[in-house]
Amino acid sequence: MGGGIYITSCSGSSKDLNDGAAITFMMHGKRIIVSLLPSRQPSHLESHHSEPCLEDSLIRQVNGSCKEGAWDAGDSMEEALEGVLELGKHVLAEVAPAPAEAAVPLPSENNLHNLLYPPTFCFRVITSNGVPGLIPISADESLCLTVPSFEHYAEEDLEIDESLLQYSTQQISVEKTLLESDSKVVGQVLVDGKKMFCKVWTSGFPNEEMENEIFSLYDIREASLPSHTTLCVPSLLGYIKHPEAGCVIGLLREWIPGVSLREINISATTENKRQKWVVQISDTIHQLHDIKVIWGDGKPHNIIIDEQDDAWLVDFGGGRTEGWVPNELAGTAEGDLHALEKIIEFLQLSG
Repeated sequence: MGGGIYITSCSGSSKDLNDGAAITFMMHGKRIIVSLLPSRQPSHLESHHSEPCLEDSLIRQVNGSCKEGAWDAGDSMEEALEGVLELGKHVLAEVAPAPAEAAVPLPSENNLHNLLYPPTFCFRVITSNGVPGLIPISADESLCLTVPSFEHYAEEDLEIDESLLQYSTQQISVEKTLLESDSKVVGQVLVDGKKMFCKVWTSGFPNEEMENEIFSLYDIREASLPSHTTLCVPSLLGYIKHPEAGCVIGLLREWIPGVSLREINISATTENKRQKWVVQISDTIHQLHDIKVIWGDGKPHNIIIDEQDDAWLVDFGGGRTEGWVPNELAGTAEGDLHALEKIIEFLQLSG
C-alpha cells in the first residue's frame, strides 16, 4: 500500500461471519481500527442478491486471510483494505491527512511511545437502506483493544536485573522498524546516544514470549561462564516500561550490525566460512544448554552474521518454526539440536 498506508493486523473467526472481524492499519501516523459486524440481513435474502452487504463481504475476506490468530496480507486482505479505504476516503482524509511533502518529523515524533500508541480512530462499516458507510464509533465499541490491558500483569514474576537501567517508551528514539504488529514491535533504537535492539510487546499481558526472552537473557547474563568462553549471544542492556502503568513491557539488548543467515547467498559463500559458522553456532547452542537455556526457535532467520563474519544467535522468545523444529521437540534441548542439523543442511555441509 502506498501513501503511508499499511496493514498492521486483521482478526477474524474461522467461520464465515460468526462474531465479525476487524482490520487495523496505519495511515499517515494514525492508527485506524475498522470493526466489521455481521449485517442483520437474513441469509435467505442474501442468497437472492447479487451483492451481499459490504460488511459481510469484508468479514469473509478478512477471515480468508486470518489463520490461527496470524494473518497473511494476500490478495484477499488487500482487497478488504482497498474496500474500506474507498468507502471511507473522505472521513479518513480528515482524521489522517497526508503530511506536507516538505514537513520534517520532529525528534519527539520518532519516539517509541508514538510508534506503539499513535492517535487511534475507531470506525465501523454498516449498511443502511442498501447504502454502505464508514461511521465513527467509540473505543469501547471497537472489536480491538485500543490501549494495553495490565489487569493480570504481575511484574514480580519476571526476573528483572535491578542493576540494569529501565527506560520509558518516551525516552527511546526509533531509528528503524524491523517488525510491527498489533502485539509486538521490534526495531533499532537510540537510547542515551547508544544504538540498541528493542523488542516491546503491546498487548496480551501476561505474555509468555516476553517472559521467555527476559528469563533467557537474564540467565545468560547471570551465568558463570569460564573466562575463555565467548558466547555469541547479544547482551541484555535494559528494560522498557510503560510510562503511565509503570510496567516492564519490553527489553533492550545489544545491537549486532549484520544480516541474518537467511539473507546470505550460501552458494556464493566459501566452505571455510560456512564451516566456521557451524562451529560457532554449535558451540553457542551447547554453551546455552550447559547453563539450562534453550534457544527454541532455531533457524537461519534467527542467526545474525556480523561485520566480522561471526555468527550470533538471537530470539529467545520460545516457539518454533515448522520445518526447523518438530512440534514434539518444541522448547527442548533436543529441538535445538534438530534445528542445528537443519541449519547444517541449509549451509550445504554434511553433519
